[in-house]
Amino acid sequence: MISNKLITDIADFISNSIAAVAIGTGNEPALNDTTLDQEVLRKAGTIYIDDDIVVAEMYIDETELNDINLTNTGIFDSMQLIAGGAIDEIKTNTESLTISLEITVERN
Repeated sequence: MISNKLITDIADFISNSIAAVAIGTGNEPALNDTTLDQEVLRKAGTIYIDDDIVVAEMYIDETELNDINLTNTGIFDSMQLIAGGAIDEIKTNTESLTISLEITVERN
């Protein structure tokens, strides 16, 4: 049996480990990556916990990354990738974009 406290503690640990959210134009991230393939932006994101889901968000304003095909994103601790995946997004100078990544802590 896994207690609710342990689930909460694990989510807190993950949340506290996140140092940055990154976005790039290359291939999907792989285990042990320390940067994204063709990484174009990395910054501290907004991190919060919603029940057993750790959410990391990066806000990209109208002046950033315009007319670029954004294809990968990831969450990093101070050294390497924690989680990531492929995306397919092109933004323009008339829109902002929020990238949101979620890690669910659950019992199996």
